[in-house]
Amino acid sequence: MGVSERIKNVRQKKGLSQKELGALLGVSQQMIGQWESPRANLTLETMQKLATALEVSLSDIMGIEEFNKLVETKSQIKRQIDNGIITTLPSSLLDNYSKLNDTGKREADKRVQELTEIPRYTQKENNAPDKEE
Repeated sequence: MGVSERIKNVRQKKGLSQKELGALLGVSQQMIGQWESPRANLTLETMQKLATALEVSLSDIMGIEEFNKLVETKSQIKRQIDNGIITTLPSSLLDNYSKLNDTGKREADKRVQELTEIPRYTQKENNAPDKEE
């Protein structure tokens, strides 16, 4: 069962219509319908808001397997931050990275490595603005 099906099932078990859930979250009934669509690609933030509004855990929305993957990814990144390997990391990057499977994560790592080899994308020591090439 996917995230969208879980959202719909939990909402229905709670006796809420899409309109009522939308009102709790400050979004339209149509937005709830989109989130319940199998094509939906929800952010972690949206799933957390849904879990809170539906009074269930994030793992109830995500599914235990996906939730465990997320926890492991965040744990790995926290260890890297604690060890000084990573000094700053935007939460959107973590959210997007956590959506990737192992193949996608390897590809993302390669692409970030490629970007570090392009001078216009690397930070200058004197913090001078990059010039367009």
